[in-house]
Amino acid sequence: MEKETKEVSFTYDILSKFDDELAHDFIKWCLDVEEVNEELLTVHDVNVLPDVIININSEGGSVQSLFDMLSALTILPNRVVIRGFGMVASSALFFYLIAGDVRMATKYTEFLYHNMSYCVDQVNLETHRRILKDSDKLQEKIDKLLVENSNITLKQLKKKKNEDWIMDYKEAIELGIVNYTGNMRNLYESE
Repeated sequence: MEKETKEVSFTYDILSKFDDELAHDFIKWCLDVEEVNEELLTVHDVNVLPDVIININSEGGSVQSLFDMLSALTILPNRVVIRGFGMVASSALFFYLIAGDVRMATKYTEFLYHNMSYCVDQVNLETHRRILKDSDKLQEKIDKLLVENSNITLKQLKKKKNEDWIMDYKEAIELGIVNYTGNMRNLYESE
């Protein structure tokens, strides 16, 4: 009896806040795509695998969920085409920037960078100090990733440190956040 091929979409929509629920669903989807990839690779070369397309419109959210999702995505050899719509903010900006081999957006898409914030219920001062220290380390880590994956410099980040930095489509292109300005059809026709 022949094994039945699993049906899975190579497109994933992120249209909510980054949280545990989104991260768990995304990880499951990556595992499903990996399974289909393995079936395809028994017949085809890795260069024949379909692109993974991720559409994103999100206010951001949990940095831990961001890293959970990025970790899951590393199991896929597929090229990742990520398309930003509306607002791509905070953790969503980092996901967009790091996950996407091809990063597209519309002329109406805006991107938001800001320093991390945290909220802790009533705990002692030492706990707050530890959380602040951990948050500072995490902020340095994501700032480094931003600089490594765009044309943004540490000097620019320091200038924007205490404010929300909203970038429109044109600025995002100049800063290397958006790296493909054509449409989807042209992406495949040019190859």
